Amino acid sequence: MFRSLLLLLSLSTCLTALAQKGFVEAKVTLKDGTIKKGLIKPMKTGSEKTLDYLANKEAEKEKIPTEQIEEYSIIDENGSARYVKRKEYNYTKTKVKPTAFWVQELVQGEASLYVSYTPDSRIYTNNGMAHGMPSDITFYGMKKGDEAMTLIGVYFTGAFNLNANSSFRNQAAKFFEDEQKIVERIKNEEFKLVESVRLFEAYNELKGGKAVKMKRSN
Repeated sequence: MFRSLLLLLSLSTCLTALAQKGFVEAKVTLKDGTIKKGLIKPMKTGSEKTLDYLANKEAEKEKIPTEQIEEYSIIDENGSARYVKRKEYNYTKTKVKPTAFWVQELVQGEASLYVSYTPDSRIYTNNGMAHGMPSDITFYGMKKGDEAMTLIGVYFTGAFNLNANSSFRNQAAKFFEDEQKIVERIKNEEFKLVESVRLFEAYNELKGGKAVKMKRSN
């Protein structure tokens, strides 16, 4: 349970950034290798065509085409959260959905873990302070060699998650079916959806490689 709370807390910077209408500190890496450090306006849907960027607080706003961006990181006093663009398989994993979108990378390895956030109308500002939070956090897995991500589960922040862990166990067991030791642990309910980082770390260790958890540190 403690690790579950830590995971949710580690996502707090991203949730807060999504709730803000202003700019946050960030580092943007372009596909040509150029690195821009400054301020960005966090993208809400992940499908935006441009990213609003300021070199500093006094600079004029620049719009960077998202097709030129390789990755970006949102930075605060706790560290940084890395975002990359990925496509997703359909539910039956028979085809890849055509549109790529931005996701936060939580674990990198033989199997990588990503999350995306869905904002809703409960996000508002009062006296410059952001209130509310995204309505759900979607977890995805992607193994080396995969064309796209696979849906692992959805955590609803504003509602009871009565079936979230049951659905997660079904999806995760299919995703990790090449490693029966992990499947058994999933079916024995050793992992919950919000403990997905621990699950992916366990799988990567069994596959002979150490998972790289994207730590919230500069």
